[in-house]
Amino acid sequence: MFILGILGLFQAWFLPGLSMLSFSKNFRIIDIIILSIPLSITLNCLIIFTLVFFNLYDQENLLIIFFIELIFLLYNCFKNENLKKAIRSFEGFLRLKKKINIDFDIFDIPIVFFLLLISFFGFKTIGEVINVGDALVSYNPWSLTWFESEPSDYGLYPPGLSILMSLIYKMINNTSVEFFTRALVIIYPIWIFLFFYRVISFLPKYKIFIKLSLIISSYIFIFIFRNYAMFIGYAEPILFLTSVCTVFIMIKIFILEKNFESYEYLIFGLIVISNPIIKQTGFFISSVFPLLFFIFFIKKLSLKKLFSKLSIILIPFVIPYSWIALKLIKIYLLETSDTNL
Repeated sequence: MFILGILGLFQAWFLPGLSMLSFSKNFRIIDIIILSIPLSITLNCLIIFTLVFFNLYDQENLLIIFFIELIFLLYNCFKNENLKKAIRSFEGFLRLKKKINIDFDIFDIPIVFFLLLISFFGFKTIGEVINVGDALVSYNPWSLTWFESEPSDYGLYPPGLSILMSLIYKMINNTSVEFFTRALVIIYPIWIFLFFYRVISFLPKYKIFIKLSLIISSYIFIFIFRNYAMFIGYAEPILFLTSVCTVFIMIKIFILEKNFESYEYLIFGLIVISNPIIKQTGFFISSVFPLLFFIFFIKKLSLKKLFSKLSIILIPFVIPYSWIALKLIKIYLLETSDTNL
């Protein structure tokens, strides 16, 4: 069961995103790794929704999907030149043939402190059962309905977190063990730090500003959620990650102005919709992305190219916005459901 739990966390956190991103020829290995988590949120929700819809959501099918994704990832490790170079570089580092230069300054001291503090609070919750005061108490019953392939209607609450929790339960095929479900939310606040430092790597002139932004953001995050609340099942810490990732994508597109292929624009769209999949507020965050894309490129691209790229980005948006539209119709027109706004 322990091994299955680890596989469940790997599936929930990384594998679907890594598998899909590994087909891209424009992403570096570090981008593939850090973008895999928000992308995996979207892909896992789509996978599980499809399995539930066709009444195929069981441990066996989940493991089959896991190994198919793993095969794709391993295949691309040998076919994708960026991944091959990264593997060779890592081998050189292990053999002490390459050195890693670490540019450490005074601003890194509070950042490291906040990172260790958030990590400590997260790992401290591992092994604890879901308590009455936890937000997981609200999401856990919903996740159990997904586990049984009979999802309940929870109004306007997006099902993302509950679906990911059900994935862990389904992978170990046991709803009594909460250890791995509790561990699910630990990685999201920690992962935010990687996005900030990745931005520093391609915008070194703004290093101080970016680090100050991270320090202020970390302080506000810790102040709001204190020591315990950030890991008891609130969706906001995950939304914090997906929001930072959305800004990260904007920087890659708008500031670096790199030419991406249609496949990568589709990935960007899938990553951005992880916001509304997790939290209602994410609908406002995600709506900003295509609007800024249009404003930024309206004078830089022909209308044909602009709408071609924008339409590809917007394809995934059909999923969460169709869901919220149907919910609003049921609540305000048909009056067959309750709202929780």
